[in-house]
Amino acid sequence: MFVYLILFPWGREKKRMALRDIRQYPDKVLRERSEDLDLSSDLACQIRDDLIDTLSLVSGAGLAAPQIGFSYNAVIIRPSIMKIHNPDPSEKNPDFWFLGNPVITVLSDSEKIVWKEACLSVPVVSGPVARESYIKINYENIKGEKKEVTLGPPMSMVMQHEVDHLEGKLYIDRVQGVSKYMINKKLKKAFRKEKKNHEQLVETMASISRPQLTKLHNEKRKSLREKRKNKKKSRSKG
Repeated sequence: MFVYLILFPWGREKKRMALRDIRQYPDKVLRERSEDLDLSSDLACQIRDDLIDTLSLVSGAGLAAPQIGFSYNAVIIRPSIMKIHNPDPSEKNPDFWFLGNPVITVLSDSEKIVWKEACLSVPVVSGPVARESYIKINYENIKGEKKEVTLGPPMSMVMQHEVDHLEGKLYIDRVQGVSKYMINKKLKKAFRKEKKNHEQLVETMASISRPQLTKLHNEKRKSLREKRKNKKKSRSKG
């Protein structure tokens, strides 16, 4: 369901968007318990806007405030990815559903459903997680109005995944058995590879003299200028 590719905007639209880096495991902010958000504050609007702008540029069903560095109780859901009607479209962008201070209540007729999850903050891996099938979600919108919505699968499971983030939990904490062992193995391998790549980069940079760095930088700038010129020429011909 989740793809880890981030597409960056260009041109005029880039200036209007507040794209945040999505924090990656094992970033400490992902393990902090969030605090309630004052929906009447400017901060609430900022978090909502940053969540929407960031999620709009990645392929994911939801995003929680801690994933972009804010330890506050706020999440964004994009129902259209699951081809589901949005029960409370955001004024900023109707494709998204913003929930402040969400609280989940499991309904009496709920049953556990195991399905495969992934996370924008935990790349490389995915795994089976047991989630409640039917829940009630109480929350506040950006105006501070209290709302209540009943959810079934798959929206109910996506909501549980996002609200877990507000409690400092990740879906990998809920994976069990052999799947958990395989996830840990893949993550360790990915971390080792990342560390090795970083060490190689540091070693390479250390071996390059300042004049060489300046030359490389100038060559890069020249290449970019040439690309812009060629692009302008092709536009003028069109």
